[in-house]
Amino acid sequence: MFSYTHVISYYYGNNRINNLSTTINYLNNYKLHNNSINETILVIICTIYDNESELPKIKNEINELLKLKTEKITIDIIYRWNTGGTIKTMDTAYQYIMKNNIHTEYIGVFEDDSLFKKEFILDEVKNHIDNDNIIVGCLVYEGREDINYDNNTKQFNLEYHNRRSKNQLCPWIRN
Repeated sequence: MFSYTHVISYYYGNNRINNLSTTINYLNNYKLHNNSINETILVIICTIYDNESELPKIKNEINELLKLKTEKITIDIIYRWNTGGTIKTMDTAYQYIMKNNIHTEYIGVFEDDSLFKKEFILDEVKNHIDNDNIIVGCLVYEGREDINYDNNTKQFNLEYHNRRSKNQLCPWIRN
């Protein structure tokens, strides 16, 4: 059983492999709980690629990260064709966890360039879960003129190339 599973949604085209090693090293020295003893973390790197012919090269580069495994950190890598971003990574990671009968206390899904800033974050997450929240997370304020933030929603005012409809509402968590 893992104390925590940290899923990283990594698009290979961003060329930020150093973010992956930085995250793994950070988690290796990170305390999840205030009274943490023998914490174990599974890091799942979901590597997204566009070009099938580059997959051997991509695997060669990303598999180097397996050398960062420690007593605390286990690393699994999933490779998938680019059929969606972080939300698709959430589904892919969930299917992987279920298929491989992985037991974990908490799961966090992040892009490669984001991570929590303070230790003992899972103590705060536990408080929210104990108050009947099943998902704890945030949407980042983007500072874009085409988005309004009002009444706990993120309001899109333009239609974009991704076919997001104009006036679409998304939940927005302030705290």
